[in-house]
Amino acid sequence: MLQRTHVPSVRRGAPARSRLPAPAPVAVAAALLGAAALASSLPVAATAAADGITAPSPGQIGSARARAAALEKRIAADQEREQIAGERYDEATVVLQQDEQRLEADRTAIATEARRIVAARARVRSA
Repeated sequence: MLQRTHVPSVRRGAPARSRLPAPAPVAVAAALLGAAALASSLPVAATAAADGITAPSPGQIGSARARAAALEKRIAADQEREQIAGERYDEATVVLQQDEQRLEADRTAIATEARRIVAARARVRSA
């Protein structure tokens, strides 16, 4: 069951806003950072030989691959959390809209009843 929490009010008639401003900026930044880290840890053999640097060892390559795999898992987990948060936001927005509709109906009923009371008092006074 969805717990009710504070959700910013949505103006009636306002266009719906997308809950995602851009395609997962955290995930994109993490992917770029991971790609840069992987690229920097695996120098090109020709450049390495020209600079007198030895090629990476199989252990270094394995370590870089392990870091890349860990980063990939982290990105996937972040994307899943983002998706879940988006779904919860959507659910909360629906609940908010339903609550606002009920509130408006209640306000209308109260106003109608207040008019009936005023009319009834006027009839009692004139009787």
